[in-house]
Amino acid sequence: MDQHLSFGLASIMQSSSLKCLELSRIKSLPTSIFASCINLTDLTLKSVVSGTTQNCDQRHSAPKTVAQLQLLNFRQSVDYLKTLVTARCTNNLPILDFSSLRRLEVDTLSVLDLANAYIVIGITEKLETFECVADNISTGFMGFASAMNPSSFSTLRNLHFAFDA
Repeated sequence: MDQHLSFGLASIMQSSSLKCLELSRIKSLPTSIFASCINLTDLTLKSVVSGTTQNCDQRHSAPKTVAQLQLLNFRQSVDYLKTLVTARCTNNLPILDFSSLRRLEVDTLSVLDLANAYIVIGITEKLETFECVADNISTGFMGFASAMNPSSFSTLRNLHFAFDA
């Protein structure tokens, strides 16, 4: 990502009132950019690629609290999502907390997309709605139940699967 664009986006995202964010077709977005989004609840990632794990630096000081995501929607952001889930601040808090996620919407185009969805459902403890479209994936939704965090079995209310082989 262009350094000027990254700085501009980081400046806008520092708003403590930011609750909903959709990012589309962005390359090389540093994960540390989310550290200041402490009130973010809804995140949509579409074709966000090549994320790098970066600890919070001076521009992104380590927060005392972390955004508790409620909704995550992703499509074609495989590597980025995996990087974002594991990203940590210098105080070892996660950049974003996925454990309170209530709604997960995934449009998978590859087995890797589906694998990353399974990583997220393994982390979340309060999942209420899971929507997944699997395009051209021969295995469909095999492994969904075993990937799910056991805590979410008592909170899951809505399950939507669409399969197009």
